[in-house]
Amino acid sequence: LSLTNQHTSVLYIAPTALWVLFTLYKYDLADTMSLFQVGLRGLAGLSPYLQLPISSLFFKARVSWGDHRLFSDFKKHLLREDFGTFRLVSSTEQSTLWDNFMVYFNDSSRELTVVAWILFVVGMIIALIWGSSKTT
Repeated sequence: LSLTNQHTSVLYIAPTALWVLFTLYKYDLADTMSLFQVGLRGLAGLSPYLQLPISSLFFKARVSWGDHRLFSDFKKHLLREDFGTFRLVSSTEQSTLWDNFMVYFNDSSRELTVVAWILFVVGMIIALIWGSSKTT
């Protein structure tokens, strides 16, 4: 569940996963069995969501997560439809995903420490240097 917000984590995990797959194929390190195993492990990471419909079958919901016996209710919870799917900021006005991302980025930049920004910049420089040295 990515420790805090699974929708926000998509912004980080999806590009990273695509980069890893691209790199594996580029250096001919990917085979069908290893990709299948990685896919199964990724699905295993989603297994905590199985607890929601199972517990709804046997126990009355003790918290406000609702009744997940029906797939439509489970999907509503999974996609956070009550709060807005992929809504990164709380706002009553209509805005685009890009506007919301910029508000999220600006808020995150205020919350990060100087050490985090230094590590970010150093990491980006190392990634750029390592990436350009591998392509030449």
